[in-house]
Amino acid sequence: MDIELFLTAPQGGSSVNSSPSTAKSAVGVASASVPSQTITPATKIKVRLIVEVNGTQYEKSIDGPVDTLKPLVQKLNTKIKKQEESNHKKTHPQLKSGSSLNLFPKNSMASTSSPSLSLNSLTSTFSAREIKDFANSNSSNSSSQDTTTFGVSIDTLVAREKPSNEPKIPTFVKNVINHLFLYGLGIEGLFRVSGSQVEIQTRKSSINKGDYNFIKEDNPHVITVLFKQFLRDLPEPLCTHELYDCFLATSDQINADITRDNGYEVLKKTIQMMPVNNRVLLQHIIYFLTFVSANQSINLMGPVNLSRVFGLNIFWKKEVGQMDIQKLQAISEKVNFITEKMIQNYSSIFEDSGALIAPSPSSSLSNSSKKLFLNAKLLGHKKSIQWMVLTDKQQKVWSLDSYGNCRIWDSQTHQFIKEFQICEGAVYQMISASNNTVWTATGKSVKIWDANGGLIGEIPGESYSLCESQYGEIWVGSAQVLNIYNLEDVPTVANPDELFKPIGTDLFMKGTFILAMCRVSSNRIWGCSSERSLFVWDSKTKETIHQAEIQEKRPKRMTCVETDESETIWIGGDEGTIQIFDSITFKLVHKISNQGWDKIFHIANINKEIWTSTWDTYVRVFDPKSRETLSDYSKTHSDVVSTILEVPNLHGGDSFVWFGSYDKSVTVYTFKENNKWLLSNFKKSAPRPQGIRPVGFSSRLAN
Repeated sequence: MDIELFLTAPQGGSSVNSSPSTAKSAVGVASASVPSQTITPATKIKVRLIVEVNGTQYEKSIDGPVDTLKPLVQKLNTKIKKQEESNHKKTHPQLKSGSSLNLFPKNSMASTSSPSLSLNSLTSTFSAREIKDFANSNSSNSSSQDTTTFGVSIDTLVAREKPSNEPKIPTFVKNVINHLFLYGLGIEGLFRVSGSQVEIQTRKSSINKGDYNFIKEDNPHVITVLFKQFLRDLPEPLCTHELYDCFLATSDQINADITRDNGYEVLKKTIQMMPVNNRVLLQHIIYFLTFVSANQSINLMGPVNLSRVFGLNIFWKKEVGQMDIQKLQAISEKVNFITEKMIQNYSSIFEDSGALIAPSPSSSLSNSSKKLFLNAKLLGHKKSIQWMVLTDKQQKVWSLDSYGNCRIWDSQTHQFIKEFQICEGAVYQMISASNNTVWTATGKSVKIWDANGGLIGEIPGESYSLCESQYGEIWVGSAQVLNIYNLEDVPTVANPDELFKPIGTDLFMKGTFILAMCRVSSNRIWGCSSERSLFVWDSKTKETIHQAEIQEKRPKRMTCVETDESETIWIGGDEGTIQIFDSITFKLVHKISNQGWDKIFHIANINKEIWTSTWDTYVRVFDPKSRETLSDYSKTHSDVVSTILEVPNLHGGDSFVWFGSYDKSVTVYTFKENNKWLLSNFKKSAPRPQGIRPVGFSSRLAN
């Protein structure tokens, strides 16, 4: 029975318990199961097509009513019939001109499930364009190409990838580097410790089938072993046989004081002589290793240890005859030395030194010529990072985690300076004051610190928010009261026992807790309370000049931004909405609805734009004038970015942007003019359907 006859079966149905003999040919074999229920033009069925072209299979499922699928099947039968008549008469003389190909195998039985259709070995039936279109619309589980990864040349692997604007490195390597950047930098013995051989072989087999995806739970030691195997299995070493001796020669020159500078120049020129795909891949690998070595105090993998791992995996040459052990050792030391120097001097050796590692780049910020490039990823925190501040005349950055542990970093070199404990438990807010002191508000007290982490004083009582006014005063949102302290009264010498008293203008607020405050214009302080109230105070007279209700459950984050036309205050909280108020009229002028973001963690005014971080792990950049999302990006961290800080470059040039995350790490970026080597995962934002919220975020707790 022809499949067309099945689709045009009478309303009485068609019970197929047997069928004419099956037609088998080089063109195709097809099968379908037919339901016993009544078949009408509106009956919905599912058709599964399996098409094989030149040994490669394509698969696609199509479902719909009979009258919709009928034209498709008619076209298939027509093409198959024409192919039979023109090319296979000699091979299959039993197929006469004008016959219709029987798509039912012999003895096919009736089924109560939806019918399915399979077409196998369909060769030369469709045009090249039709085959390409069919493949492009295919499911991701099918592949039109060989997916073997190990033992395949870099050029072959790169040629398989779809054209894009990102640097050309194999997807497997890109995914490995991205995964290890997010989850592996703090693992002791990374690249030196091996994993289970059974797991390694199993995973290698799946990778050779095109499965390049990794998840957080994957064993990083298995991934690093596979990465090293990938490099060793290349038909030619990454740094090529042809340039092997050149690289060894640079080792001798760099190792000698008199020729060191020239040796580095020769090394740079030798790298430039590499095939482009090899050179790009080498740069990505070395760039990633700089982040591994930068955290050697945690992972114990500095440049020397890494060079011993990677030297012989990227440099080798087939030698003729046997070599004595001393010569082998000397060569090994040279390739390790070159690898070590590339890691230590990455930025001076490689052009476009802001190479991409993670995540993949996309479009740049709209209306901006600047992009972000990664400088550092700083580890050391044991809990989720909550706050960051800039202090000591902008020379130091403090990062504070949910355990109350604080780490101090050099704001320019990103080097770790000191670690100390602020409290045991959560810190509701941390700010840096203009007198180089740092204030922390906790559930027990407000503590005041000097720029080196020394405790100056402590104010008893639970506190939630902090803000410095235009008149050198610190406003503290405490339990049902606003306490105001003059910075001139803060002792310069640490004296934790000294009682630090507020000035005599306390603002008592019965039943109200101020959760967020910010300084606005020349003499205003804005604050939001737990009772959904918005307050505006005169920062000089301390009078309340405006109070209104705000549509936000727990407004915790505020910032003020000035444009040529206006000054607005952006407010966000646990409900994930952003409300924008005019600073003059106090009116709500715009509201950015919750699009599944859930919770606003931070709102910052950076680069004349509004940057927000949310529970869905995205950082979004808004235009303060149009209030539209310019760009968003994620995957810079494996968890939510909880705090964002802009840090000036004290040596001149573009400023830094620091991200602190719940994944216990800090990343540091630099604004750069347009450059082909980018870290940021900028992409044009697509609106999220209203009412859809990310799964698993709303109840998540900080680590």
